[in-house]
Amino acid sequence: PEVFAGQPPSLLGDSFARYFLRAVRHDPPATLAELQAELRAECPDSAPDYRAGPEILTRSLRESGLEGQTFVRHVGGAEVPLVEGGAVRAVCDESKAEWLERMLRAELVDGVAAAAAHFRKGLVD
Repeated sequence: PEVFAGQPPSLLGDSFARYFLRAVRHDPPATLAELQAELRAECPDSAPDYRAGPEILTRSLRESGLEGQTFVRHVGGAEVPLVEGGAVRAVCDESKAEWLERMLRAELVDGVAAAAAHFRKGLVD
């Protein structure tokens, strides 16, 4: 796709997400800023993810569209709690940064950890 125009060809075929390669190298993003940077790197300029920008932390819940959000992540048809009791813990302006960090960590680190481990094992074997 045009998104990958100008990038060197991947020796493994399709390009891998940076956050996945970091997981393979045992170097996952550690801070909210790093998680947002990894998400930003994977989003085309034509369709940026609002969670990757600084505005999500400076705008109110209403302005960000986060009213009614709880500490859960939707995976397929299931709700996966980001914290103990996450389904009943509402996101508020004071907890928005914690929610965002936990959400991005679940998606970009924990969500690919098993696949990265298997990929790494396949390279080593």
